Amino acid sequence: MKVCSGYDFSDIEDKLRRSKKVSFPTNLSLQWFKGNAEFADVEFVAEDGFRVPAHRFVLEASYPGICHKTASSEIILPGTTNRTLDMFLQHVYGNEGQLLAKEDLPHLMALAEQLGAAPLVTMLGEGRSSCTDGNNVSHFELPCLPHLFHRVQSLGCPGELAGGGDALLLVDQCEFSIHKLLLSVHSMPIFRMFASGMRESLSCKASVSETSPEAMTAFVDYAYHGTISITDVQNLFDTLLLAHRLEVKELCQCCLNSMEKVLTVDNVIPTLSMTEYLAELESVPVLDGRHCYNASINSCRNASVEWMAANIVAVMESQIHSIPPLSMITMKAILTSSKLSGIPEKAILDFVLSWRNMSSTLVHESALLEVEELLPLVRFPLMSHECLTSLQRSKLAQVSLLFKTLLDEALQSHPCTYAAGQPLKNTRPTPLSLENRRELQASGQTTPDPYAIARFHRRAGQSYELMYMSDGDNNGIFHFLATDGGQHPWINPALTRKVMTASSSPVSKVSDHRWLVSGSFHSSSHFGPCYNQRTGQRRTYWQVALANQYTLQCNYYSLRSDGSCNFPRNWVLEGSEDGETWVVLSRHEDDRALKKPGQYASWPICHPISTLSCSAFRIVLTGPSSIGTRSEEFCISNLEFYGHLSCP
Repeated sequence: MKVCSGYDFSDIEDKLRRSKKVSFPTNLSLQWFKGNAEFADVEFVAEDGFRVPAHRFVLEASYPGICHKTASSEIILPGTTNRTLDMFLQHVYGNEGQLLAKEDLPHLMALAEQLGAAPLVTMLGEGRSSCTDGNNVSHFELPCLPHLFHRVQSLGCPGELAGGGDALLLVDQCEFSIHKLLLSVHSMPIFRMFASGMRESLSCKASVSETSPEAMTAFVDYAYHGTISITDVQNLFDTLLLAHRLEVKELCQCCLNSMEKVLTVDNVIPTLSMTEYLAELESVPVLDGRHCYNASINSCRNASVEWMAANIVAVMESQIHSIPPLSMITMKAILTSSKLSGIPEKAILDFVLSWRNMSSTLVHESALLEVEELLPLVRFPLMSHECLTSLQRSKLAQVSLLFKTLLDEALQSHPCTYAAGQPLKNTRPTPLSLENRRELQASGQTTPDPYAIARFHRRAGQSYELMYMSDGDNNGIFHFLATDGGQHPWINPALTRKVMTASSSPVSKVSDHRWLVSGSFHSSSHFGPCYNQRTGQRRTYWQVALANQYTLQCNYYSLRSDGSCNFPRNWVLEGSEDGETWVVLSRHEDDRALKKPGQYASWPICHPISTLSCSAFRIVLTGPSSIGTRSEEFCISNLEFYGHLSCP
């Protein structure tokens, strides 16, 4: 896909800047054309011989009934004074209402009847009546007409006004008939083209290069009808560039709004490239560089950045290498977007490397410095232990000291690096000990690292902090899922399929693993061991898995014993990201916290293991329970987890 439609941007801007050196009005409006001979094709002659130039297009767009009078290039108005004619033209060309004296109303009304402006006659008749009904009213406020664009758009065939267009625009041998005044009010470059006294103004023909007929069709349609209906992205790009070149801000805004609605994996990067270019043209110097204050461009750019971040995996699978690279500013905006929540950090790293046609095994030293500027934005501590160790052996880790430093930092604090329950050493970095002024080695240079703390946090998204307050409270994850965050009464989340439960032995009349998340007390709730033929071991466990892509960083959990006196003493709590690889979150040996039937007990899960995002949890019995004859039974009535819940 073409990004820039073959335009030579620098040449276009030079032409526009050179054209702006000619002395023209800075703010062109319809009021400027009142009494002005520019583009005038008809002339009013008042009773005293005073002549005023006017424009058939404006007159007929305001009051279509005037057309029988404007067929001639000269309109003689017997009995009409210069004052009355000026009031009429101010009404047609002005953008504000007029306060008319009651003695002027009969004269203006007679002129309107003479010209065939029936709606104006009716309006003045009502005003005349209000001034003569004994209301002691000496003036009448004549409202202004709608904007010229709205007058034209309200007509059935605006292109046929004033006998059809009075100029031609030529694009690749295609002719477009236009009214010079209408397009001039839209576009200052069009006005300069036909009002400069050059060849175009004499022949009423102008060739527009470096654009497409489809783009010009959209521009002319917008000028006459006020809307565009373009679904092809390339035509949108061409129309946007033409509108920007012709300084039609409203059409630029329409194109940008349309571009936001048709983003796909194939056009999101060209759209970003387009908005980058326009933002650079519209930017102005500020203290820390340049900034674009065009709200439409910024809105389209931000929408494209958010869409790109949310669909970065799909974009990576598309033809990313055939598309021009994005700027550093846009790349940083994507990598700091909240829409990256839920995207694997390995995919984000691959996106950063592919930005300069690199990978962990293919390194271009000429582009390494640019890539290293973005690497601190990748949250390596959130990657899996296997991925980090694999990247440590890559060629990029051998070439880039910064990349190796970031990997070492992530591995040093990764939950899988330490056994659960092992005391934390003060020398091991944690998010609390990191500071924003920390420095990193980048290609032999020491640079400040403002992203040091952020790397240890999950990317911002839709999340909830489920805080443990007391045993049996309503703050845990299963209560949250059962009530949909407190929005409706309790429904067992296992029944609504928000949680999937399992156990080591089959469900019976006295035991059901769905009771584990039911929130109600059960006097008999236990399961026995199952035999694993692969390992030859017997294991007793309870298991829960979160559905709908929910993940939890568990920092506290609670158990409640059933109505029996068989209490667990030895068990481990395990968590998993994928339901296959399990990590020990908490280990208990001869734990006597549970002593009574129906009793609650709760335990914290220490950092760094509490930062592991899990979608599944299981409690596995590792030793005998309190009653020797039932030592392999795991008796639990309820289970609850707390921590940081991330939602899809």
